[in-house]
Amino acid sequence: MQQRERSGWILGVVLIALGGVFSLQNAGLPILVGNWWALFILIPAVGAFSAAWTLYQRNGLTSSVAGLITFGMVPLMSP
Repeated sequence: MQQRERSGWILGVVLIALGGVFSLQNAGLPILVGNWWALFILIPAVGAFSAAWTLYQRNGLTSSVAGLITFGMVPLMSP
């Protein structure tokens, strides 16, 4: 239960930060340059790696850990 509370808190902070960045951009301040949309690829990948690390520490190398690592690598490897 503690892991679920922690991940919900982190997700909330990330969403608030993204909203703040987009608000500042709409106000005319260039906060993010270039490919800001790449955050929508990187955030789920980082979440998958984080979950894989937590499961690895708890249970060792299992098929769930390998699946999460694969899920995190796929968006990072595409052109």
